[in-house]
Amino acid sequence: MKLQTVVDLPLLTARKIFMLRLLTWILFITFPLIFLSLIFWSGKITLGFLVLFAASAIPMQIMRSYETVGTIRLTKDEIIIDNTQEQTSFSVLEADKLEFTVLGIHGEFNRGRSFILNQGANNFLKFRYMGEKKQFRFLMKEESVNELKRLLELWSENNIPYSLYNKSLQSFPKFQK
Repeated sequence: MKLQTVVDLPLLTARKIFMLRLLTWILFITFPLIFLSLIFWSGKITLGFLVLFAASAIPMQIMRSYETVGTIRLTKDEIIIDNTQEQTSFSVLEADKLEFTVLGIHGEFNRGRSFILNQGANNFLKFRYMGEKKQFRFLMKEESVNELKRLLELWSENNIPYSLYNKSLQSFPKFQK
């Protein structure tokens, strides 16, 4: 008897926070000013810019740019979207152009290009269902990785076409149409 593979992923929506935008602009402005101050100005000014940069970078890591509004449940046969207003089910066999975009997993580094940890919140599940385009943003945590790998392997075995764009450090099975 084979166990049913079920993957539950938190469904997300973006939060528009003025403070996040302000901190982002402060980071973009102070970073080049640090280097300019090293060349043209005194060490005290450089120290001031470094403090301002650090004071902006730390809250950027702590503040979440998303809000959890439900769950995406993936099974061998269907995709179930359960949010606060309703629960919708889509048949995997009827979904067209099923596509996963995994840009990061919560807590992993951004592909070694940064000292900043990934929030794992910029991942998307996209597909067409009955002619209508569907797109859902989800949070990818480390504990969901193996479950998603098993489900994708199961879909491949059952010839359910999907595409995967992966920028995370994890490797996922790829199956193209």
